Order: sequence, then structure tokens, then C-alpha cells
Amino acid sequence: MAQSLNLLTTQRSPELAFDFISDFTHASLWDPRTQSVRKLSPGPIGLGTRFLLRARLLGPLGLDFPYEIVEYERPRVVTFAGKRPGFAYRERVSFTPLADGTRIEWAAHMELCSLLALGNPLLSLVYQRIGDDATSGIARALES
Repeated sequence: MAQSLNLLTTQRSPELAFDFISDFTHASLWDPRTQSVRKLSPGPIGLGTRFLLRARLLGPLGLDFPYEIVEYERPRVVTFAGKRPGFAYRERVSFTPLADGTRIEWAAHMELCSLLALGNPLLSLVYQRIGDDATSGIARALES
């Protein structure tokens, strides 16, 4: 299993940061690999909300990643999870109030399955960098 842990801070409140991030349609505003995100579920964002994220992983070709909110405790934690043939992924985002804003902890896990599992050690080598790139723009997007 590959893991990525990213810590960042924002001057925004936990409620504002939580609402912005839990609406995964905003991912293209901070993640340079995200081409687009569509909300697939009707109604307000909450437990069970589904999204379809299209991302560039290798070159210009996009790959679709279905996500579902599997944990939703506003404004403390939101967890997105999904799977595709060959791999499963989970991203848990925690929000901690600070005197002047919010500390955000983004823990991501990806696991290759079946025969692809042989690639898990290689995936582990690059997954933290993918996580760094994916979360690097969150504070900037929240502040704007």
C-alpha cells in the first residue's frame, strides 16, 4: 500500500475549509493533475455523495476516478474513497482549529490489487510526490 501525508495551514476557519474541500468539484482549483470533477449525486454534499474525478497521471491522457464520501463529520473530518479495476484509494482529510485559522491533515492511501499488487513498492516511491503536488495549491485556493 502506498501512503501520502500532507500537512498545511490556512487562515480560513475549519468550517470554511471543510466546506470547500468536501465539495470535491473544487479539486481542479488546487490539484494540477485534476482535469475535471463532476458531482454525480443529487442533493447537498454529505455522507454518500459521489463524484467522478478525471486526472492526468501519465502525459496528457486522462483517467476517471470515482469517489464517494464515506465519512462526513463537519467540520472535523471528511473521507473520500473509491476503486477502479486494479486498485483502491482512500483520502481522509482532518481539520483542526488554530488560533489564527485551520490545520489540515490530508492522509491518502492507494493499493494496487491482484497481479498489479507487485507494483505496490514502486507506487510507494512516487505516491508522496503525487500527494505533495495534489495538495500544494489548497491553501492558495482557500485564500482566494
